[in-house]
Amino acid sequence: MEKVYNPKEIERKWQKIWEDENAFAALDDYSKPKYYALVEFPYPSGQGLHVGHPRPYTALDIVARKRRMEGYNVLYPMGWDAFGLPTENYAIKNHIHPKIVTKNNVHRFKEQLQSLGYSFDWNREINTTDPNYYKWTQWIFLKLFKAGLAYKAEMPINWCTSCKVGLANEEVVNGVCERCGSEVIRKVKSQWMLKITEYADKLIEGLDTVDYIERVKVSQKNWIGRSQGAEVDFCLKGKDGAVKEEKLRIYTTRPDTLFGVTYMVISPEHPYIEQFADEIGNMDEIRAYQEQAARKSDFERSELAKEKTGVLIQGLTAVNPVNDTQIPIWVSDYVLMSYGTGAIMAVPAHDERDWEFAKKFNMPIIQVVESSEGAVDVNEAAFTDVATGKLVNSGFLNGMEVAEAKKAITAFLEEKGIGTPKKNYKLRDWVFSRQRYWGEPIPIIHCPKCGYVPVPEDQLPLELPDVESYVPTDNGESPLAAMRSWVETTCPNCGGSGQVRINQRTPFGVVQSTSTCDRCHGRGQIVDTPCKTCDGKGKIRRQKTIEISVPAGIDDDQILNVGGKGNAGSNGGPNGDLHVYITVRPHAIFTRRGNDVWCDMPITFTQAALGAEVTVPTLDGKVSYTVHEGTQPGDVFKLKGKGIQSINGRGRGDQYVRVTVEVPKNLSKRQKELLQEFEQNADEKNYQKRKSFFGKIKDLFED
Repeated sequence: MEKVYNPKEIERKWQKIWEDENAFAALDDYSKPKYYALVEFPYPSGQGLHVGHPRPYTALDIVARKRRMEGYNVLYPMGWDAFGLPTENYAIKNHIHPKIVTKNNVHRFKEQLQSLGYSFDWNREINTTDPNYYKWTQWIFLKLFKAGLAYKAEMPINWCTSCKVGLANEEVVNGVCERCGSEVIRKVKSQWMLKITEYADKLIEGLDTVDYIERVKVSQKNWIGRSQGAEVDFCLKGKDGAVKEEKLRIYTTRPDTLFGVTYMVISPEHPYIEQFADEIGNMDEIRAYQEQAARKSDFERSELAKEKTGVLIQGLTAVNPVNDTQIPIWVSDYVLMSYGTGAIMAVPAHDERDWEFAKKFNMPIIQVVESSEGAVDVNEAAFTDVATGKLVNSGFLNGMEVAEAKKAITAFLEEKGIGTPKKNYKLRDWVFSRQRYWGEPIPIIHCPKCGYVPVPEDQLPLELPDVESYVPTDNGESPLAAMRSWVETTCPNCGGSGQVRINQRTPFGVVQSTSTCDRCHGRGQIVDTPCKTCDGKGKIRRQKTIEISVPAGIDDDQILNVGGKGNAGSNGGPNGDLHVYITVRPHAIFTRRGNDVWCDMPITFTQAALGAEVTVPTLDGKVSYTVHEGTQPGDVFKLKGKGIQSINGRGRGDQYVRVTVEVPKNLSKRQKELLQEFEQNADEKNYQKRKSFFGKIKDLFED
């Protein structure tokens, strides 16, 4: 009798054999070629596996098995991304410790995965809650911190009023937390940040070197959102008409449209609202609007299709720096404090969002770029096709093309000291703090003398302690703050004490920071008779000028760290560091792209046709270069090693020269005759592009 296939029996049998013989273990066998198959580790939720888990695991399992059959030494590991907010919320709701919840969920997931028969190497199983694992995430964070790529900053975040935790924009749906459905507000918190903007230019430039589908590369560039423009200062006037010392700084990609500004808009979180609150006549109205804005995510606020709302500030106006026109200032939630300066200039004639706002609140609309296709009525709709065109209603810019006007207005702003060229990005530094418990500690200590100090690497891992209560406080503070044995510590740099460690939940884990002792206030000593000059602080404020050496190859927006030249430390502690933010003035000839430089070089028609030796400007002076016969407009040649010195001292970039062929003007009669004679004697072999073009036309019409 033919046997019936019983999958449960057969599969269980062979899975047991695979397990007993360790069939899928990666070996320390260096004679075989290596293959590393890595798939995303699942988050062990209480629901167990879903269909989205086995889909990629099955696909890669097929590849891993095939590679083993081909003689490869295959490493195909599995593990658990086991720290995180969902587990903690589940633990709080069901009164079960997160450690127990995680253990139970991992056990269930592993049984399900093993029942599917995947060829994972279970000897290499990883669990992110294992100190032997997160020791290395702590080590990575320390490296980022020491390189200046991890830092602390205060900024507004989405705050769940129930979970008592910061939320990403994606976790806020219709103004409520997607997990618990509670109201979400905007709240200013001290956050750990990762400086991903430091790599914005490298990310963009790197996209040109990878072989990938173009639409994805375009979307990545748009996500990074690099733009070149200018920061401009607008004077402020109070209700008495007096000009204030403070300036309202804005960032714009279109400084050429300054003459078209008819109003300003600032974010509801802009610090000037609080600074000038006593002078603003309608603070109650603005306060109410701020509360409304605090209940929206950045995504909701920046949505183009949403209804425009705002409040006019009474008692505070701005002055346009190019024509001294006094213009109103509005508060509106479509301006984000996290982008640019938290303030914008509005040119409603040439921006749809500004136009809609101006129409709703009955503000003037001034066209400053004309259409090449005839007159347009900017009162009917915004005219936004202004990448090219000529300036109108713009004072000394009238008649200039857009590109020329941008250069002219930027030079004007620099000359008058009211603006500077500026590169900006839509990309923001990564906010990753979570003020909760269930995660690996980030080993940073806050010392009043030394600032933020890393725990020595030889003391890693810094383990997460057990707590009886893992419920966050009403203000979102970690329950670890109540553990005296955990929070009291000593600075590894100076040996100072009086510090209290507080932990904050992050994607890396729980950030360990500090608060001060309530008796000594973090000084480690009590001053009974304070000095009358310094009030017992041991330091007074003074200004001094220093000279610094700027290394070759430094770029715009890079930071120079000058050790020991910052503010004096408390109680005789060491000085802090001075951070110098570099702004590089644009060159008249050269444009920088990484460590390469580009320039346009005009040559004559004759030089292009016959070839010639020309003189090319470089950063090191003039050099000779032979232009080849038949050089075309737009051709690019490279001068190797004539670019910018790498800041690390390892080599130089190259110089790229783009050729522009200048067509002669003001020809004499004889010159015209010679050119006509040349044209009569030329044929199609002299004009390959024209020959190809007309050939395509011929083919087109013959078809």
